[in-house]
Amino acid sequence: MRDEVRPYSGPEHQPFQFGEGSSGALLIHGFPGTPAEVRGLGHKLAEIDWYARGPLLPGFGPDIVNLAEKRREDWLQAAGAEWEALRNRHDICALIGFSMGGALALHLAERMAPDKLILIAPFWRLPGFLPRLVPVLKRVTPVMRPFKDADFSDLEVRAGFERLMPEVDLDDPEVQTYLRHEITLPLSVVDEVFRLGSDAYRLAKSVSAPTLVIQGRDDALTRPDLTQKLVRQLGQKRAIYHEIPGDHELIHEHSEQKAVVTDLIIDFLSEGK
Repeated sequence: MRDEVRPYSGPEHQPFQFGEGSSGALLIHGFPGTPAEVRGLGHKLAEIDWYARGPLLPGFGPDIVNLAEKRREDWLQAAGAEWEALRNRHDICALIGFSMGGALALHLAERMAPDKLILIAPFWRLPGFLPRLVPVLKRVTPVMRPFKDADFSDLEVRAGFERLMPEVDLDDPEVQTYLRHEITLPLSVVDEVFRLGSDAYRLAKSVSAPTLVIQGRDDALTRPDLTQKLVRQLGQKRAIYHEIPGDHELIHEHSEQKAVVTDLIIDFLSEGK
């Protein structure tokens, strides 16, 4: 692999731990993300005297080349071990999941109830027919090429690559060819994500923890109507739902809604302390 197109090579994609408070929070990133997605939130929690831990799930970050070898059980086992360690060291524990991390958080919350559960743009299914087709497609076409038809002149596409591969030259024809044809996403992994999400929805009705759900009104990936359905599964008495302007990247470093989301989370964590 060319060095300039090696994904997730920066230190921001590595696991983090911030703060030394007696209250602890586990922050779980999404798919195919890294702790960089929740790092800023971790810093803010440390500022209010929380200990914040953001692990890197197996097969993600620099190890994404081995993602095809991983299954949802690997992610659940890794997140579960982190959660048990946090609970053993802290009096009050919050579980925070972004996107696919929300599905993982629901699995953990059903088995090992947190004091507070926070779901940000939680994934449990995608709209349309793709979730039903993937189990069949993966037997016919083992991989997807997510950048096959990418418009490398599009500013949003370029911004995404800036986060993923900061050194990449998207104007280099050779680099464009490499990205279109050599970067693949195994459909077996996509199927694992979909199964993780559907199981999370089923388990949600058994989650007893007070829950905050934050959803972007313009999110095309985890759509508001699907998140509202998840909230009904959680139960109105346990779940507080906030729908705010914004897309899927509500807590990204450059999101206009990052401060709003952070304030909602801090207010929720402060209740009852």
